[in-house]
Amino acid sequence: MATTLYNVDYGKKVCMHVAGRSPTPRVIWTRLARPLNDRFSMPADQFGQELVISDVRLVDSGHYQCSASNSVGSPVTHVMSLSVECQSQFTSYFQSRCMLSAVEYVRGRT
Repeated sequence: MATTLYNVDYGKKVCMHVAGRSPTPRVIWTRLARPLNDRFSMPADQFGQELVISDVRLVDSGHYQCSASNSVGSPVTHVMSLSVECQSQFTSYFQSRCMLSAVEYVRGRT
């Protein structure tokens, strides 16, 4: 199974896309080990072939799976790996933005 790698900066937007064929496939996106949330969207004009994540956070890092099927041929599954990159940006309290996000990540996993 092929894997596509995406590297995106913290706070930016990422669009993960799979190419569809004719007839238009039924596409299902899943996130391995965690549910999708309200910052994830699938534009209607893309027929589910694009997953958009707005305001990317460290907790968004991980593997995403896209499964596509239509009335012709066998279903196809593709895995995408998202890596969120973050530069340290010190605040007035000498805490980096990445460290605050790491706390957010840990809290989201419990």
